[in-house]
Amino acid sequence: MARRGSLVALAALVCAVAAAQDGDEPEVEGDAFWGEIAHPHRARYGELISQSAAFIQANDPGAAAALLDQAVKLDAGEPLGFYLLGIARIRTARWDGCADAFSTVERLRPGYQPSGTRLESQSVGLMLGVCYIHAARYDEAAAHYRRMLGSGEPGMPLDALHYALGDCDQALGRLDEAIEEYALASAASPKNAPPLFALAVALDRDEQIARAHDAMARALALDPQLGTFNTRSIFFAPPDDVHYYLGLASQLLAASDPLRRAPAIVRFRRYLAAAGQGPWAKRARAHLAELGPSSLGPADVLVSPVDAPERDAAVKAIVALGPELQRCMEGDRDGALRTALHLSPSTKNAKQAPPRSTPVGLLRPLSLGPEAERVTTSPLDSEPVSRQAIECIDKTLRGVKLTVRQLTLVQVAVIARSP
Repeated sequence: MARRGSLVALAALVCAVAAAQDGDEPEVEGDAFWGEIAHPHRARYGELISQSAAFIQANDPGAAAALLDQAVKLDAGEPLGFYLLGIARIRTARWDGCADAFSTVERLRPGYQPSGTRLESQSVGLMLGVCYIHAARYDEAAAHYRRMLGSGEPGMPLDALHYALGDCDQALGRLDEAIEEYALASAASPKNAPPLFALAVALDRDEQIARAHDAMARALALDPQLGTFNTRSIFFAPPDDVHYYLGLASQLLAASDPLRRAPAIVRFRRYLAAAGQGPWAKRARAHLAELGPSSLGPADVLVSPVDAPERDAAVKAIVALGPELQRCMEGDRDGALRTALHLSPSTKNAKQAPPRSTPVGLLRPLSLGPEAERVTTSPLDSEPVSRQAIECIDKTLRGVKLTVRQLTLVQVAVIARSP
């Protein structure tokens, strides 16, 4: 998992183009003559650069890239054309192309930064690393980041460099090196959760279980809502790793919130489906075994208050519907869903009032009507669940009758049966 620099905002590209031309001093007629002999395509190169800059400013990177491909063939020794080509390739997600372009810039002029642009912290070195990782060129990315660390090249904070290098090492299966880099990143930025999540995953894959749990607990203390995984400033190397990260985090959260077991199972399933027989598939299957069967059990039903005398009967009634609820999820095997039934116990002398057997069918689901506020159904993680599954689960739950003398809330986590 790595921090992704936002794409560069080139507010003054045309100025950069002008600055790149050798036009600061007026040329005499003889100078112009010999300059044209030395650079016979100079005028055309300048036109292509100016036109491509305008296309980038107009948010048309595809058109810009087509012109820049021509420009760099005319002058393969000028870094500006390759720099702009790298920007255009980033914006069209052509990761191999942007890596090749920025690596050429680095070779031609290390530390290059066009004058007249507002790059802020988005150095060529940072963008080159992003392109390498997205292109899955992890060996080249690792060598690039190590060079940046050794040279002290500006453009990335120290913690971000160690963090990105750890991602490359982990993607290459070098867990010892990854663990060391993540630890350095976390030490450099102790209040930053992402390096700790990454450290926990690397330790888990290295089967250092106690240390993995400690790192994950520290990460969750900083980010208990897993907001890290919902920000566009984070990406994963390789991309399928996001499921392993969320599976491991959800599994630890399930110790205090049992309903987190469902999304943990779903995430590890997704990881295995995407990663196939990768090097960490065995660990993912081990986690699924630890999490237990996907069938709905008592731990997947939470009742409030926990000491309500109706608790056991309510849990038993919901669990009995388990097969039907799971069938509702057959079309959403990659989803987990939490349903909350908000009940209304008697408020008049509750201890002496006779229990009321209330059909859940009298409680309108929030997902099915604007006036309803009694039953709510929502995904347990960021992945959407189909309306068909939600309606099916709501309809199934309407058939159960619950005693509600003290009972106020029933929560259920539902996933599909194992494939």
